[in-house]
Amino acid sequence: MAARKTTAVKKKATGTDLSAKEVRILVQSLSNCLSTCQVHAKKADAPCEDCDAARRLKKKLEKRLAA
Repeated sequence: MAARKTTAVKKKATGTDLSAKEVRILVQSLSNCLSTCQVHAKKADAPCEDCDAARRLKKKLEKRLAA
């Protein structure tokens, strides 16, 4: 039986309707996630792709709340 090849499909983000409360919850969750990163617990200046992505998303959501 031949092995199947899988290709990663990069999907474009689509808009999602969230209430201001839901966005605040997401921002708080991202803040909590960033403050408990296990990579940074071991070494404060260690690179962490998840934290970088979380910071970008948090910033985007905070802009939405401010609007």
